[in-house]
Amino acid sequence: MLADLQQLFDAVESHLKAQFPDVALIGWAPEIEESMPLPAILLYVGALRPGTHPGTGQPPVVMVVEARVVGDPTEPNAEAAMWQLAARLIKVLHDQTWGLPVTMAELEADGFHPDGMRPDLDAYSVIAAEWRHEFDLGPPEWAFEDTSGTTVDFDIQPRHSEADHGLRSG
Repeated sequence: MLADLQQLFDAVESHLKAQFPDVALIGWAPEIEESMPLPAILLYVGALRPGTHPGTGQPPVVMVVEARVVGDPTEPNAEAAMWQLAARLIKVLHDQTWGLPVTMAELEADGFHPDGMRPDLDAYSVIAAEWRHEFDLGPPEWAFEDTSGTTVDFDIQPRHSEADHGLRSG
């Protein structure tokens, strides 16, 4: 269970910074001004969706993370360097949980691809990808207290005939 989304934001960012010391900027939705240090890995929340309900009262969440590898298109071999960085990022993302109780990172099927979806990055070369994690967020919020006082016991034994099985409650 994650206490809040900030736990995941911090874990992803600090892990990527440790894995990519040669990348000038790694951060969540940073302000893009007239220039930024390059290369960069920019992170965004692409979506939050309801997850698979575990029946525990904890709200399950699927978070889609968008990553953009950003480079200077005027640098020599800029495209090759960006694809190299994207390939390194794929390796780091593989089965990653960031040390948190989340499902392993699952890269979207289309993988990394050239991206032109953010107008604030039009002056740069951008390669984008998405991955997702599912997790329980916050403490259980089960609204129903068990006040029945009833227990159900199941007695499972090898089946010998149709009449030899049954359900008993106590």
